[in-house]
Amino acid sequence: MSVARRRERPAVVETPSGAWLVGVDPRTRLCVAAYRPAAPDAGVLFTVPARTVTAASSWELEPQIGMALGDEVHEALRLAAVTVRLDAEAEGVTVAARGADSPGPDEARVSRASDLVRVPGRGPVTYAESLACSRVLLRWEARGLEDLSDVYRLDVLALSRDIREGRRELTYRLSVNDRVMVAGNDIEVPGGIVVRSSDTVRGLMVMLTSPDPELALTAGQRDVLRRRDELMSLVAEKPGPLRPGERVEVALPDGRMLTGTVTAATRGADQDVRSYQWNPDQASLPGGFFGPHGLLRGGIVSPAPAVRATLLPDPAAG
Repeated sequence: MSVARRRERPAVVETPSGAWLVGVDPRTRLCVAAYRPAAPDAGVLFTVPARTVTAASSWELEPQIGMALGDEVHEALRLAAVTVRLDAEAEGVTVAARGADSPGPDEARVSRASDLVRVPGRGPVTYAESLACSRVLLRWEARGLEDLSDVYRLDVLALSRDIREGRRELTYRLSVNDRVMVAGNDIEVPGGIVVRSSDTVRGLMVMLTSPDPELALTAGQRDVLRRRDELMSLVAEKPGPLRPGERVEVALPDGRMLTGTVTAATRGADQDVRSYQWNPDQASLPGGFFGPHGLLRGGIVSPAPAVRATLLPDPAAG
């Protein structure tokens, strides 16, 4: 066996009909995912052909395979600790010279919660465990308006520490029914951005549904563009007045922004709402401020202009 062959150490992500072999091509530095179908005698329910997809980054690889990858796989790709060579063979499957341009969705190639993920140097974990241990800074999720069975999810996964010319790189993922449509780390945001904010969700959704007309669209981008009106409706700011039980985000005088739930509204003589009483999420405030049933005694009263509906869930609910 050649030295080159001995160095092939892909990450392996199992699926119902085989496995993705994931690594970096040493020559082009592209991230590669080669699909290895299960052996005919493995008793799988689906028979699918081999496939090779490539991307410039590990994040852009996710839409190509149609599913999220855990942090340990992304880290191995970033460090080039896993390899899959284009126009070669890896663990019994022939890797094409270049990747498919626009692969369509294929449930047989998407991992189930119980399928295993193997990264060299680490013990195997289930796909569910791999995702559960991966960091998410902000998650927005909503059911579809046109089809209630659709579930949209936008994740902010990382924010670069490096600030260049007042801006930082943000890593994101937009999924529909757990299928990754678009993902990347190529969006630049202001250095002082507050990640946990409805404005962040809305701003990202505008960018992801407004692709550069000069660039060829991927299959996922085309699908997102088709759903643009629905997505923008889902993240549109809701006007007041706000009712008890509605979730809100509140700008405090010290500059902090907390999320919580409206408990009451106070109206002036003209019947306009002047202020809201609200109960903050427990994760927002440290210490023993909360009484029975997780409620802050007396709540907090804030002027109406400082209170608005939020897209953000209660952190404790996740």
